[in-house]
Amino acid sequence: MATRSVTLTEAMEEFIASGVAKGRFSDANEAVLEGLGLLAAREDDDKSKLSWLRAAVQEGMDASARNEYTVLRSSQDIEELMETVHLEAVGEIAAKRKRG
Repeated sequence: MATRSVTLTEAMEEFIASGVAKGRFSDANEAVLEGLGLLAAREDDDKSKLSWLRAAVQEGMDASARNEYTVLRSSQDIEELMETVHLEAVGEIAAKRKRG
């Protein structure tokens, strides 16, 4: 395993020392490794979210090109659409529960 030297802020050093004192971490190395693991997981999650978002945008663009979209001109239009989506979601959830 590689060895690195890092400079910590006083707040970070106090956080690590507190975690070690409370038994959350066995030492400063464990605290830093856990923090880096969480950062890597967050980056993976961000990549997944970005991929999903790009696919959703592409789906919307494709639907728009096929003239498959709804024009919402008022807050009432928005409320009606939201109610329709809500009822569809409730129906899908109920159907999944019936299937087991």
